[in-house]
Amino acid sequence: MYKYLTVCERLFHKNIGSYVSYGILCINEETGAVVSKISDVSTKRSFVLRLSKKFTEKELSPCHFFDAVEDSLE
Repeated sequence: MYKYLTVCERLFHKNIGSYVSYGILCINEETGAVVSKISDVSTKRSFVLRLSKKFTEKELSPCHFFDAVEDSLE
């Protein structure tokens, strides 16, 4: 079983400077190991929280993680 967690990140881009964005961690619940991470999904915290919750509830497989995020982008 996998759990998806929202993480807050302070990032920098040469054109806009420093900004806060949110990413998602995929964690193996049995071992606690980070399986995968996607940084800079969105600057909208509520959007990323909803995605993390949905992925956990639907038991999303890590092999579909990147595609699921990409398909969900606004």
